[in-house]
Amino acid sequence: MLQLLEFYRKEAIAEVADSTDSYIQAAQRSGVAGIQQMIGDQLAGTAWRGTNHWKNVLYRGLLDSANFCEGGYLSLLPPSLRNRTAEITTGRQTAYSGRS
Repeated sequence: MLQLLEFYRKEAIAEVADSTDSYIQAAQRSGVAGIQQMIGDQLAGTAWRGTNHWKNVLYRGLLDSANFCEGGYLSLLPPSLRNRTAEITTGRQTAYSGRS
């Protein structure tokens, strides 16, 4: 069996995890709009690959996900960093605060 689903799942996780620091910085500068702008830029940067390329599909999905843009990307961080980063990013306690 080709196991393509598992392969692309791992690739997608790695792709998003590699950008977590940039998402945090974008959120600190401009909040949700900063995250959306960054993902939009990532999507534009992969447009040459075609609309059905897995990276384009990934970035379109992230851009359409209010949960991800409002802090869901923090779930990619280890729990020890997640809570503190959520507070720094938003300037207040969030749904991720207090959870380990």
